[in-house]
Amino acid sequence: MNIQFGGILINECNLKFEGDIVPDPTKLKFNFKFFPAYLANEPNKFGVIFEFNLNSEDNLFKIYIEAISSFITDVEINDEFKASPFPKISAPAIAFPYLRTFISNLMLNSGYQPVNLPSVNFVKIVEDTDRKINSESTNKPTKGVKRKKAK
Repeated sequence: MNIQFGGILINECNLKFEGDIVPDPTKLKFNFKFFPAYLANEPNKFGVIFEFNLNSEDNLFKIYIEAISSFITDVEINDEFKASPFPKISAPAIAFPYLRTFISNLMLNSGYQPVNLPSVNFVKIVEDTDRKINSESTNKPTKGVKRKKAK
């Protein structure tokens, strides 16, 4: 299977600053979520959706970005591909540097010092998320099923 990166599209971008002192970019905190997305009517395309937040400690400076990266394959995407590490790990790792550059340029073009976001270990994020999901599912109490007595 050949896979080609199709680019990244910013669906939503919100920068808000309500303070008097320009934030130090080295003290900004970021977090993000990402997940693969598939289109039923385009079986050889998929994307990775990112929801990204960058905030100052006092929350007077905030950036929220929703972006989707697109990928095109030369064959139809099947369940085996969806379960593979590529859409959950490799594709986000390919797309994230583009989002990181967009954020740095957004800061710079908005009059702030650019922020240098670190590289992200997507393997570790996925492993930690899977571990957390498995832990939560095994720690949930189960309710007994009540059965009707036979007459």
